[in-house]
Amino acid sequence: MLGENSSLKPEVGLLPESPLRRAVSNRSEAQIVHLHSGLVTTIIDGKEEKRQIGEYWTVPAGAQMSLQVTSESASLETFSIK
Repeated sequence: MLGENSSLKPEVGLLPESPLRRAVSNRSEAQIVHLHSGLVTTIIDGKEEKRQIGEYWTVPAGAQMSLQVTSESASLETFSIK
């Protein structure tokens, strides 16, 4: 449960088209991520996971998440917890 001074900041985005089709996120706040469409592989704190449509996962505060699109495109929604 979030404390009184916590807040969620939603963000929605389509991952950019690029030859590598990779993105890296390194934020100071924790995140909740929802994969709306597509397939991606994430590496969080050295642990690789294949993600499916509709899946939710968390990224701890200060952790780096590397993400690779493994389908034609992918759409993610992230909630940053402050």
